[in-house]
Amino acid sequence: PCLCPDTCGVMQGLKNMKINSTARIMWKCMETCNDLNSITQKTASVLSINKEEDISDLHRDISAFIASMTGLRAVLQDSDPDTSGTGIKQNTAIDFTNITAHNTATQNFIIGGFNVSVTCDSFHEPVLRQLCEEMFSGFEATSCDRAPVITVSLITDQRTDSVIDDNAFRYLFTGEGMSVYDNDRYTMIKYHGDFFSKIKTVITPKNADSIYIFADDVSDSDDEILILCREFFYSLRFPFLLKAAQYDRFMLHSSSVLMRDKVYCFSAPSGVGKSTHTEKLIRLYNAAPINGDLNLIGYDDSQKRFFVYGTPWCGTSGIADKNTYPLGGIFLLKRGSSPKTEDLSQVDSTLAVSNRMITPVLDGGALRGRMDFIGKLCADPDVDVTVLYATLDDESAACSAGRILGDRSS
Repeated sequence: PCLCPDTCGVMQGLKNMKINSTARIMWKCMETCNDLNSITQKTASVLSINKEEDISDLHRDISAFIASMTGLRAVLQDSDPDTSGTGIKQNTAIDFTNITAHNTATQNFIIGGFNVSVTCDSFHEPVLRQLCEEMFSGFEATSCDRAPVITVSLITDQRTDSVIDDNAFRYLFTGEGMSVYDNDRYTMIKYHGDFFSKIKTVITPKNADSIYIFADDVSDSDDEILILCREFFYSLRFPFLLKAAQYDRFMLHSSSVLMRDKVYCFSAPSGVGKSTHTEKLIRLYNAAPINGDLNLIGYDDSQKRFFVYGTPWCGTSGIADKNTYPLGGIFLLKRGSSPKTEDLSQVDSTLAVSNRMITPVLDGGALRGRMDFIGKLCADPDVDVTVLYATLDDESAACSAGRILGDRSS
C-alpha cells in the first residue's frame, strides 16, 4: 500500500509514499483516535506491545510518522483551514443560463481530443480572435461536430459576488496563484497574485461539461485584450484538466517526440534534462517534436490503446502539436554517470508515473480513478515504461533511441 499527496501536495512536488505493515496499522489507529497518546495506546494493543520502554519507542515512532504524514498533507494540522463544510449550502444552484444570455459570439477549438466551444458577448469578440491568433493558434475548429463538447463561457458583465455566494463553498487548498473550493454541485477556483488582474473566479459544475470564467470588463484596447487572453489561457487549464479526467485523460509533466508513428514522453523534475534529451533525439534521430512540457494521455476504448492528445499548454517551450498520436512509451529520466535503462515492477512504475501526473484530484474517488488509469497504462504491453539514467551527452539519446527503435543493447 501507499499514500498519495493531495492536489496541493502534488503541485508542491510531493511524492507518493510506500508504507509497510506497521505504518498501515498506525494509519488505521489514527482514523479512530484524536491524539498522540491514544494512537500510541491503540497501536500498542494491536501490536501486543506491553513493555514500558517499547511503548515509549513506539510513541516516538508514531510521532515521527505523523510528522511525515503532515508533510505529505495526508494529515492536516490544527492550523490548516477547516474543510469540514459545516454550514455549507450544498443545494445552492447558479442560474448560468441567465448569466450567459448575452454570449452570442462563439469560437470552436479542438483541445485534448475535445471540442472546446468558447463563447462571449459580441463586445468581447476581439478576445476570441486574439485567442485564435496567439494562445490557441493551430487548434481552431470550424465547428463542434463530434462529442464530447466542453463549453467555456467568458462572462464579463457580471460581478461574481452578485451571482456566487462564497459561503456556499468549502475551502479545499491553496496552490501557486490559486485557491480551490467546492460543494456538491460545483468546483470554484479563485485566482490571485500578480499575474491575474482581470480574471479572478472560475466555476465548473461537477456533472456538466461546462466552464464559466468570470473576468473584469475590459476596454477595446489591444493591450487589455491581450492581457485578458493570456489570463484566460492559463486560468482554463485547471478546470479543463478536471473535465478531461472525467473521460480518463490525464496530464503528464513531460517533453515528447514522435518516432515511428508513436509518441514517447520523457518525464523528470525541472533541471534533470528532459528538454535537452528530446532536442538531441530531434537533431540526431529525426524525431518530430510534439510538446515541450505537458502531454495529455488517454485511453481509447474503441481502439483498445493509449493515445497522446494535443493541447496548447506547453510551459515556455512553444512546442505544442494539436494532433492525436498513439503512445509508445514513457521514459522516467534520472541523472546517471552513464546512460542506461532500467525496468520497474508494475507497482513501482505506477507510483513513479503518478508522481509526474499534474492532473488535479479533489477527492478520494478521483484519486482512485487516476491510480487505476495509471496502473492500466503501466500494465499495457504496447506502452514501454522505463527509467532512463541520462547524462547530458549524445550517448543518452542513443540509449533511448535504441530502446525505441528496437535495439535494447544501445
